[in-house]
Amino acid sequence: MFKVYFILLLLAHILGDFYAQTSNMAKQKENSMKWVLVHCLCYWLTTVLILLPIMSWKMFWIGTVSSVLHTLIDILKYWHVSKLRKNNIMTLIKDRNIFFMDQLLHLICLVGISYLVVLENIPIYVCRTLTQFFNTIGISERGLVSWGGSIINNT
Repeated sequence: MFKVYFILLLLAHILGDFYAQTSNMAKQKENSMKWVLVHCLCYWLTTVLILLPIMSWKMFWIGTVSSVLHTLIDILKYWHVSKLRKNNIMTLIKDRNIFFMDQLLHLICLVGISYLVVLENIPIYVCRTLTQFFNTIGISERGLVSWGGSIINNT
């Protein structure tokens, strides 16, 4: 089960941190805490959408906890980068290292959340309405995920 939770949270992270963020938003969040928070709201919404097919109150809170941790990491990153820029000591190497550390911290959080969810033995229930919808239109959930993955790979 750990793998399933981790993959769901990782997918939400990738979509929320990279695809739901426009290039304008990425530039704006370098200079404005407001845009960091806008990005984190988009991240939370993306996470909820990814978890929606298996949504329960527990899964909602798991997604929310993941998003709150993401927000805390992004705020710390913003403060640190702002301080480096203010002191005029930001370099490309530091910027790269900060990016990798940021992503590493996000992954550690996702692993930790997934681990705790498995310890709590929280089951995954696919929404009955969604299952009925897929049965009605004749598409399997697995086929849809495979199709979605191939579209992402081709872009």
